[in-house]
Amino acid sequence: MEKRTLYDFASLKTEIQASRVDLDTKSRHLMWGRVVSFLLMLFAASAAHDTGWPVFYIAAPVLLLVFCLLLRRQSDIRQQQLELTVKVGLISDLLARRSEDWRQLSDTGEHYLRGDQPQLVDLAVFGKDSLYQFLSLARTKLGRDRLAASLSPFPTDFSMVRERQEDVKELASIPRRLVELLTIARLLPENDTPIPGLRSLFEPVQPLPAWIRPVAFLLPVLVFGSLIIFLLGYIPWMTPAGIAIFAVLLASALRARLISAMAGIAPLHDSLHLYGRIFAFLVNQEFRSPWLTAYSDRLRRKKAAPAIQELARLADLLEMRRNLLYRTLADLFLGDAHLAFAFLKWQKEASDELPLYLADWAELEAIASFAVIPLSRSTYCYPELLDKDEPHLAFTNLHHLLIGESTSVGNDFASDAATHIITGSNMSGKTTFLRTAATALILAYAGAPVPASGMSISPMRIYSSIRVADDAANGISTFYAELLRIKSMMQAAEDTSTPIFVVIDEIFHGTNATDRLAGAKAAILALTGLSFLTLLSTHDAALANLRAPSGGGRIINDHFEEQYDEEGKIHFDYKLRPGRSKTTNGRYLLEMTGILPPSTKHTPHIPSEK
Repeated sequence: MEKRTLYDFASLKTEIQASRVDLDTKSRHLMWGRVVSFLLMLFAASAAHDTGWPVFYIAAPVLLLVFCLLLRRQSDIRQQQLELTVKVGLISDLLARRSEDWRQLSDTGEHYLRGDQPQLVDLAVFGKDSLYQFLSLARTKLGRDRLAASLSPFPTDFSMVRERQEDVKELASIPRRLVELLTIARLLPENDTPIPGLRSLFEPVQPLPAWIRPVAFLLPVLVFGSLIIFLLGYIPWMTPAGIAIFAVLLASALRARLISAMAGIAPLHDSLHLYGRIFAFLVNQEFRSPWLTAYSDRLRRKKAAPAIQELARLADLLEMRRNLLYRTLADLFLGDAHLAFAFLKWQKEASDELPLYLADWAELEAIASFAVIPLSRSTYCYPELLDKDEPHLAFTNLHHLLIGESTSVGNDFASDAATHIITGSNMSGKTTFLRTAATALILAYAGAPVPASGMSISPMRIYSSIRVADDAANGISTFYAELLRIKSMMQAAEDTSTPIFVVIDEIFHGTNATDRLAGAKAAILALTGLSFLTLLSTHDAALANLRAPSGGGRIINDHFEEQYDEEGKIHFDYKLRPGRSKTTNGRYLLEMTGILPPSTKHTPHIPSEK
């Protein structure tokens, strides 16, 4: 178990906001400095023209230089202001996870829902108010895809899960540096997808003719040299003009061939600079966990930051070709050919590694997202992963991650292969308990911490039947849809050797009482065995009398209950207790909503066990 004081993001936010105010003041001073230097420059230029005094001829260009330097400095200040604004937004989002404000975050991951995995809907893994929405700090599409793939109802290799646990621990232990890193990432475009634009980098390029290289170096010399000789008066103007025209025509003829392989990277110049900063930041960190250490060492050994910064420089030059003046000058000196030579050199030396760098960054974004839990919850643990072939789940003080820590109630539970029939009155916490247990398993299998004092698990495939809906388009009723869910759980046990974890809420509530009871008994017996750990909530007290089949497994009764105060008002403590429920509160709720007339005093109903 780990319980600690949460990192003081509020103070960090205040500190950054104060820095932003200082930058605003500097920016205003620089703006006035630019205005004054520009006006003085105009005065000096006018005075130089009117008086011919040398001092004004010197002052005018000096003031122009001062104006340009102030302009450059103000541009740097504006970039710093932008980054501080982004950092404040990031910290605000982290603080939102400590309240209910996280439900307003925009990245819900709804498009990751899959029709063949209804567990993702039942357990609110993706979509509005989901696990993904609470966790996601990923900025790139690859990072979001990696996070989504990690939130799977089916367990992966536990050795990989243990490794990721160490990575999450380390990132959570350096919150300030993590904020610095994620701030750079947040400057990337939303859902950044560099791979399509970079795909051309990995495709073989047709070799350039051998004559292009010497011509590319000789022709600029001829253009520049002939211009100098003309200015000295040794040759007519037609000579440099003719050479320049030839250079422009040659550049135009070769442009498509020289630039085609690089065209995709031009729009990515800003993103490439940011990836260069990200890699440079990671290279300068000293990590302890094996994967983060290996990632940082690989970036350092392969010189990833300089490589991607060089690609960003080439992308800048390509983007500058949109400027007519720059493109004309570049054509005079066959700039496209020199760009092509530089690109071919980069492609030979660094292109094979770039997809690996980006894939590893996607993994780091997923790890950072899981670090949200220890940064927003004072009670959490990293589950103990048991390499055993039997179902196992045990936890103490487990809370639901999506319920505020100040209002949620923790529960204890421990079981191997068994079916737990959970009874209890309406609103007592049965469904929430089912979801809490299943979502904690999903988090644990992803390598994330869980909001509990302790937890141990074995590999189990998670199946659920909670939010069952009809499918009018295919003629499937709610009851039949639930039958198909239950059948898929039975089939899963036959198709895999991995144990099955099942959560079912109000089994077969879409049919009449007689058929519901008969079907529920058959389903429970089928989902009870040495390969099942089943949690099933129900209002049917008769199901609590079931006995386990002879083939193995156990049937255990648990329940939630309500209490009534002296005024007859209902209260819940949301605590799981052993044994079957002895009361119901349906009549109380009917009276409370006005459907039934109020009685003088509520008497809890003891359900029949027949």
